Amino acid sequence: VLNGLRLKLPVDVWGENLFHSSFGIATTLMLYAFAAPGSLEAVSFARKAAMCGGLAAIIVTGLTDILPSKVVHALYDAQNIAFIISRSFQIRTNYVRGGTGQLSVITRAALFVGNLIRIFTTIVKKGGAPMVFGHGSSAVVNGPILAQCLWCTRHSTFPPSLLCGS
Repeated sequence: VLNGLRLKLPVDVWGENLFHSSFGIATTLMLYAFAAPGSLEAVSFARKAAMCGGLAAIIVTGLTDILPSKVVHALYDAQNIAFIISRSFQIRTNYVRGGTGQLSVITRAALFVGNLIRIFTTIVKKGGAPMVFGHGSSAVVNGPILAQCLWCTRHSTFPPSLLCGS
């Protein structure tokens, strides 16, 4: 979102990410706000304040020219790499466990198709190579998870060679 704002890209290139980011932040803050004693180790006020302060600092830093554009682009790329790694672990974990647990086929299909649509939109709106890479890599790693979910709706476990097995 901050990268899109700094590059003065159209809202339809980064607007959806604003919604997702806001939702994720709000969910995290609600987890902290409503943590029952013993869960989340009854998060202290100091930790909640530090999280809110950190988020505010990230937003202010991203919207101003405090960080050079190269650093903002590097952070965006690092986020994409972290996402690819985390989804790769998820694909492998699904395979090792023999199923996808409670993952929804509908949600995974929406993620995958949404990534494909965002690739097209970003190219048409000239959102830049980093954003196309981000949406493309998301599609590449969400595709196998969708395939695993579809497989598991018809079968109880994965065959030995499906997606990441030996």
